[in-house]
Amino acid sequence: MKRLQISSLFVALAVAGSVHADTAQSVAAMSAARWNTALSHRRLDEILALYTGDAMLLRPDGEVSRSPAQIRAFWQGLMKQGEFAVDVVGAHSEKDDTIVVTTTFSEIKRIDTSSAGIRYQYDGVLYNVLQRQPDGSWKARIQRWSGPVKS
Repeated sequence: MKRLQISSLFVALAVAGSVHADTAQSVAAMSAARWNTALSHRRLDEILALYTGDAMLLRPDGEVSRSPAQIRAFWQGLMKQGEFAVDVVGAHSEKDDTIVVTTTFSEIKRIDTSSAGIRYQYDGVLYNVLQRQPDGSWKARIQRWSGPVKS
């Protein structure tokens, strides 16, 4: 009986520890993985699902997109220009429910369809202010592009 109680205690501690395991870096890495999956499959709905309902996108041309339709239009135009990926540069917590993530945004060039591709990094960076959602997921509430994007 004591063995069962002790192992139950370890399980409870492990679960409690995993709740607090959302470090800024791990959240940033998980977020980048979701972005890269959506980008590589060119799934606009999955990209839009990475934003909060009240998200704001500050585009590289200085325009601000405040609605899902405007954000969709931005990504539709961008995805017509090539294949892209993000890489985390840094992340830090602002509050318990807010993390700021800095990423590079790169175009992927492929020699042929079977090649892994080479990433070409742009001069600018992409900042995401991620906010924890009631379901525990993290979504971009503010996204700010800095520097040029392929036009």
